[in-house]
Amino acid sequence: MRWSTVIAVALALGCAPDDPPRAGPNVVTIGAVIDQTGSNARPQWRDAAELAIAHANRGLELAGGHRDLRFELRFSDSSGVPRVAMERALAMTRAHAVAGLITDTTEDVLAIAGTSYDAEADDVGVPIVCMACTSPQLGDPIAADPDFVRQQAMRDRDHWVWRTAADSDPEAVALLHAARALGDRGDTNGDGVWKVAFYVVDDEFGNGFFEGIQRARDRNYPLIDPMGNFIRGGLRLEIVRHAPDIDANTHRWDADLAALTDDRNEEPEVNPGVSRPGEPLPDFVIDGEPDAIVEITFPLFAASITRAYVQAGDEVRAMPFLHHHNWRHETTLVRLVGFDTDGQEGVSHAVLDNCQTSGRTFAESMRDEIGHEAGIWDAQTYDAAMALMLATLIAIEETDPATNAEVAGTAVRDALARVSSGDAAATTIVAGPEGFADAVRAIREGTPIEYEGASGPVDFDAAGDVRNNFVHYRVEGARFVDQRTFGCVADPEGCAVIEGACGL
Repeated sequence: MRWSTVIAVALALGCAPDDPPRAGPNVVTIGAVIDQTGSNARPQWRDAAELAIAHANRGLELAGGHRDLRFELRFSDSSGVPRVAMERALAMTRAHAVAGLITDTTEDVLAIAGTSYDAEADDVGVPIVCMACTSPQLGDPIAADPDFVRQQAMRDRDHWVWRTAADSDPEAVALLHAARALGDRGDTNGDGVWKVAFYVVDDEFGNGFFEGIQRARDRNYPLIDPMGNFIRGGLRLEIVRHAPDIDANTHRWDADLAALTDDRNEEPEVNPGVSRPGEPLPDFVIDGEPDAIVEITFPLFAASITRAYVQAGDEVRAMPFLHHHNWRHETTLVRLVGFDTDGQEGVSHAVLDNCQTSGRTFAESMRDEIGHEAGIWDAQTYDAAMALMLATLIAIEETDPATNAEVAGTAVRDALARVSSGDAAATTIVAGPEGFADAVRAIREGTPIEYEGASGPVDFDAAGDVRNNFVHYRVEGARFVDQRTFGCVADPEGCAVIEGACGL
């Protein structure tokens, strides 16, 4: 970050990011426990959260102030370790008047939210908004897990968990559309069979994503018909898993790549029709080499398996390699310095949406005030902070606490549903200081609001989830360049390509 930017943001916040908190009864803290040093780290997420705080505080000034309210950001590095995330979230909420927490992964959310469902533990007592959680099982009322506390956190009956990133089910649809566009109806090797092999981290995130791939296959590209006959052009899947705690420096990535690209399928049960009634399921089947491979893992591991791929022989590199959203980190490219990354492609959440309003304001502010171009999850991080601050405004106005700092976490949680009210008479709120000032005025007057985020419509459903559009990206000149947009906001099960989205 440029020094002029550091000064500008510090002035807007009233304190530098690492200074002691501004003590005072009317200062409300937004906490962020986000990976800065682990396998999913991206330092720019902190910048996006700080930008939201700066915009909110400038917006309060533009609106003539409101109950002497000011916001501050308190930030802690989760290191990508769920237990560390939980401990730091607890420490933060004990030490500061925190209205809500921003987090970044499903595993961290489950650890933090689990404190609310563990009778023997302290709980954070504030809503959690995740800006990069994609597991479809979050908020699922019938989600199952052998660990009771974890299961309760997944089901989240008390509605502590919200998110500004769409879950992975629509991304699964978009990924299969991208793979289908390769070769003849996906068949790139000409063997008459469409097969895609997935390299998946063996945890809640990876396994939940792959289950979404199976659902998307069965809905859009089924392998068998209702009579149990194989359909020509249907999709055959393969999965190769890796443990989430492997050492990226010593792991045998070449062995995993070999398993991905051979003609043997070690988990044939992921495909319907492999076994017949009364017949034992085979340990493996020979079903041909894949037409494409896809990774679903964290950036550190994605870079490592990509390195093995670009170092492999011509036969392997003839197979297209698609990536999902986690590969779209600048840190992935940094880890691959010295290797040719041009032409690598994949699917991710749209980096920006609403590009004539909130998306444009956010992108310009990131460039001009922070000194970075907007990247993956930056808009979702900004929107997470904005949603918590707008909910805090609503909660303070409705519950009238003795001081702003005493606003109850339950009141902020309950107000999150009204950040985008769905009311026809609502005032539209866009990103930026002026938009936040409009929100202050509307809330003060008792008018409902409809927040239009930089990442897309922040329309929380009953489970606290949102919808995002997805894009097919390609690396060109060490930059991520969007190729087309899948309209998953309007149709998350079909995700048809839309024209003219955010400059395309």
